[in-house]
Amino acid sequence: MIRNHGPLLLASDWWQSPAAQGGLFALSCHAGALRLLVPRSREGVLNDLRLAEKIEVRVSCDGSMTLSGWPGMPLVIQPEDVSGFQAENHQEWIFAAYTAPRRDRPHKALERPAWVL
Repeated sequence: MIRNHGPLLLASDWWQSPAAQGGLFALSCHAGALRLLVPRSREGVLNDLRLAEKIEVRVSCDGSMTLSGWPGMPLVIQPEDVSGFQAENHQEWIFAAYTAPRRDRPHKALERPAWVL
């Protein structure tokens, strides 16, 4: 379950899912925003993401998405962990990383411009 208000992520039960418990990332796309859902066990990746001025997104033929733009290793999101993505190449988006809810809402840990290549 995901509840949105435009590009904002208002609620999600994803952090209780087996994927999140297993340390997998998810990407939820809505209203021009690419929202990376970060499992608790992987929140350290936010330190690398904060170094990026802009996030680059490459979509592979198999539907997987590679996120890069910072000095660390790129993140690869598998097609089954992506929801709502429909875009033409070279489209600018908003990228936001969300962590587990605080005060009953997912926490937006950072926001950057993103470019789909």
